[in-house]
Amino acid sequence: MGLDLALSQRPWPVVLVGLLDEPAHLLTTLIILGARPWVMLRGRWRWVLIGSVAIDIDHLPMYTFASTFAANGRPPTHSLFTVSALLVLAALVSSQLRAPLIAVSFGICSHLIRDLATGPGVPLYWPLSEASVHVPFVAYAVLLGVCAAQSTRRLFAWQRDETRTASLGRGS
Repeated sequence: MGLDLALSQRPWPVVLVGLLDEPAHLLTTLIILGARPWVMLRGRWRWVLIGSVAIDIDHLPMYTFASTFAANGRPPTHSLFTVSALLVLAALVSSQLRAPLIAVSFGICSHLIRDLATGPGVPLYWPLSEASVHVPFVAYAVLLGVCAAQSTRRLFAWQRDETRTASLGRGS
């Protein structure tokens, strides 16, 4: 949220926006992942993190050759259509590719969660609607707070279990 505060203070050059924005997406995703350890335990957290930032490659057309690609501020591929397309693809490919595709789509969802609360919102329902959807930043902050609390609770439970297991091992 500190990175978002810095971004909101004034207009920044595009390069600096990227240097602040991508770490904020990674941190958001890590906080959400902390509340969902099953993703991390299965070793797919790297794919989730990749998805959380790789979606921003869709900004390149508007900065290079198609300035109107993002008419409402964010490209149309910042939508549930992209997530759905990846999930459909996951259903059609081999099981070896299925898990990474699902994990990337989870990462894109975490990216969209942050984008919904920052800037102009996202064209969430594209191609059905080009309207940008936006939620109050406080909703995003509450979600991160809940996820951080959940991950902290899980961490303490895990440490307690590890300590209990270690003490049982020494007693035998």
